[in-house]
Amino acid sequence: FAVGGTPQADFDAEEAGGPPVPSHHSPLFKIEPEASVVLGVEATVLALKDLLQVVR
Repeated sequence: FAVGGTPQADFDAEEAGGPPVPSHHSPLFKIEPEASVVLGVEATVLALKDLLQVVR
């Protein structure tokens, strides 16, 4: 799976007619590092817990 780090406000602004959200390879690309790491760790732990239940 993939975890993004672009703030939701950026997507909301684009949807409302604002500037497009830059792609990952754009020099304008930005993320929120702390939120990205927290989300990635939480998602990984949940996925591993689910896998461990299947193995039992």
